[in-house]
Amino acid sequence: MQKATTADITDIVIVKGIYDVVSKAEQSKLPLSDYQRRLVELRDDLHGGRDEQVAMLRPVGGEQGLHEIQSNLRAEAQNLLSSSSGADRVLGGTLMDWRNKLVAAIDK
Repeated sequence: MQKATTADITDIVIVKGIYDVVSKAEQSKLPLSDYQRRLVELRDDLHGGRDEQVAMLRPVGGEQGLHEIQSNLRAEAQNLLSSSSGADRVLGGTLMDWRNKLVAAIDK
């Protein structure tokens, strides 16, 4: 496997999309849904904003950081997609969509 260069995520459309959803949710007085909470965590993972001890995903430092995030997000989404709970399957599908957008951005 070739060594990947560090991706600059500041201009990636997916990050802006996540920020849009998260900012609207955080401005609302309503409690965050599971989907919104997971996007907050994903946003923090992308920027290294979560303590590694409480992060749902493993540490993502170094050149392979974004690849590690998308890989873990895929595993999480697949797990949710195979759940017996309809709400979990919907969340899994939505997370898989975000993962696919992240992969497309990484591959550019």
